[in-house]
Amino acid sequence: VIGSAAGGGNAATGNDAVHQPVLDMEDLVSLGKKSSICTFYHTRNQISEAEILFVPYNYLFDREARNSTLHEVKWNDAILIFDEAHNLESFASDSASFDLTNVDIAGCMGEVSRAMGYLQSFPEMAGGSVKV
Repeated sequence: VIGSAAGGGNAATGNDAVHQPVLDMEDLVSLGKKSSICTFYHTRNQISEAEILFVPYNYLFDREARNSTLHEVKWNDAILIFDEAHNLESFASDSASFDLTNVDIAGCMGEVSRAMGYLQSFPEMAGGSVKV
């Protein structure tokens, strides 16, 4: 969370909004130790007032992360800039892929065979005849 501007004003317009300083990782660690707070939750609670957010792109693609950690972000007004965008294609591909082992496939085949046997025994459940 960077550059929070509570109230949204500035000195030029006469609105004396207080700007939060930009904190790097070392500043956050120091703040957490000094104040005995969890800096993750501290910065997360300030998302609604932030003007700029830096988050790993997997947060944007993960629905659960968007709905929990980033739920206060106004996505309709957002501008997204992807750092390391050349990795997006492989990230998206990996996110939508999964591995099936021979054991997984054999288990699926066994389940289909059992289901077919059940439907042949009770064709009324299948809405008619079952062909194998």
